Amino acid sequence: MDIDLKLGGASAKAIGVEPPPHWPHGVGPISLDGLGRLGVSDDNLLYWDGKKLQVERRFSNVERIIGWLVAASSILVAIATISMAVTDYLRFLKGA
Repeated sequence: MDIDLKLGGASAKAIGVEPPPHWPHGVGPISLDGLGRLGVSDDNLLYWDGKKLQVERRFSNVERIIGWLVAASSILVAIATISMAVTDYLRFLKGA
């Protein structure tokens, strides 16, 4: 979602304030006038000038692969546990 940072033709960025060095190029702190356009809803969602901000969190390919491996191994462990329980129950019924 693209958000217009202009306040009546002026930028909502603070002028003359250097951003921290780890911030991406072109990103700067918000001015005091710009802070008035930020809002928070009752369910703690962030809004800019009445428009809801969308935050995306995506897993990397490595994280997805690890997730699938964990899920598959969990299913295999569950199947093995059930088969051992059935085998033990059948042995119990035989009296062994």
